[in-house]
Amino acid sequence: MQRNIPVYRILIFSSLFLLFFYPSDIHAKGTQERYQKNELPLGNPNLNEKWVIQKLSPGLTYTKIERGHASNQYTVEVGFFDNQAAAQDLLHKLANNDFTFSILPIQNDPFNDIPEDIIGYSVRSGNYTNEADAELINKQLSAKGFSGKIIYNGFDGSSTETTGPWMVHILEIEQKAASHLLTTLANGQVNGKETVSSMAARSNAIAAINGGYFVTKNSDGTPGDLAGISIINGELLSESINHRSGFSLSERKTDVSVLSTQVQIKSSDGFQRDVDGMNRVSGLIRSCGNLANPLPTHDVTCRSDSELILYKPIFDTVTPVGNGVEVVLNEQGEVIVQDEFQGHIIPRNGSVLSGTGEAAAWLRTHAAVGMKVMTQTHIQSDHQTLSLTPKTSVVNGGPLLLKNNQFFIDADREGFNWSHDFFYRFGINRNPRTLAGSKPDGTILLVAVDGRNPQISVGLSFQESAMLMKSLGAKDALNLDGGGSTTMVINGSIVNHPSDSTGERPVGDALLFTN
Repeated sequence: MQRNIPVYRILIFSSLFLLFFYPSDIHAKGTQERYQKNELPLGNPNLNEKWVIQKLSPGLTYTKIERGHASNQYTVEVGFFDNQAAAQDLLHKLANNDFTFSILPIQNDPFNDIPEDIIGYSVRSGNYTNEADAELINKQLSAKGFSGKIIYNGFDGSSTETTGPWMVHILEIEQKAASHLLTTLANGQVNGKETVSSMAARSNAIAAINGGYFVTKNSDGTPGDLAGISIINGELLSESINHRSGFSLSERKTDVSVLSTQVQIKSSDGFQRDVDGMNRVSGLIRSCGNLANPLPTHDVTCRSDSELILYKPIFDTVTPVGNGVEVVLNEQGEVIVQDEFQGHIIPRNGSVLSGTGEAAAWLRTHAAVGMKVMTQTHIQSDHQTLSLTPKTSVVNGGPLLLKNNQFFIDADREGFNWSHDFFYRFGINRNPRTLAGSKPDGTILLVAVDGRNPQISVGLSFQESAMLMKSLGAKDALNLDGGGSTTMVINGSIVNHPSDSTGERPVGDALLFTN
């Protein structure tokens, strides 16, 4: 349920959106450079805004927007608390050590599905015009046993009063050219990561952008495994996370929706069982939201000692080594191997079922050599059956931002509010964002917004992401993987500014526009 929003806040935001429209000459041929009179709904009004528009190929346009300027203001935060009493207690301790700090209530954005108007309390210093002054205070805090964090005020999404700056990169794909938009896995398989620029190069793509959330390190599962639903060329590669949204492509339409998957196996002896996961390490469930841990919990790895995992050839050549029971199936679903260990070669046209705990016992009894085990897959999009064709692809994401022209930020239900502190850092504060959406006429919008760079771009909050997509003409939109993953490549060159200090981040999948 969406929370009740104070009428005055609705009137303010509604009035702002009446002022913004997407420029009508976005499809002009060649490259155009101009300053925009009707500005984007980001930060203070009347900021300088520059648009550069380039036609890349028939049906594909790239637009870069630069808005605002750096403000060079910093503050020092010493703590974030769910309740005011805890914040007040820290404030007293700071005062006893001759520090003058204050408490800032963190307001929830009005279009989030989180019921509270205030999600927490930040204990912080005043503002400093340069980072060195903030660093001096931080050192003094450390000497007295306090732990502080320097914040560039432009990153702080709890206030809309900022000058930015922002750098926004937009790929606009007309419906007639949508068949050229494809999804691909890193290195062509589930196991492993690859940069967007590398995926674009080996596919000879005109343009590319990073895709969904994925596992980054071994302690959380299979690096590169998509943390949520993944479908490529009509094949389900990764199970859904409960209540999570995704971006679907097919020969008929593009859709932003909440997706769910159910995979079952049925033995020739008549017994059946749900499959817990696909193409991932058993027992490690990134962002949770599965059969054993129903509630999605973003960037948290849930654990289970009893799981049944289905591996397909697209995972890799062999399954992960571990303790459990594995059965190898040929193309007809016949069990040709049953062993008391994990780590088998996956047949080119077959599969492997791997079980731990109760699932291992099930395989011993119902998947003996010579028996048949068949797989059934059910996928739903907004509670309607999603029929797969060779042209169907789905990229995971979340939260939902817009649905049917309405603001619909599904942050709580999709697992981004498992702690108010996490949601404040991830959803209220400004971060690099990768966004996807569609216009009423079927035009696709893929957007990369730089962030975490005071001189180039501060990024967006969830709400600002929704506002931006609506101002660009989107009817439906969602958030894809962002942060250091946000990358856009045009004609072989990275056009945005990835925020990791090491440069472009290897990711799990990407969206490519090819010839």
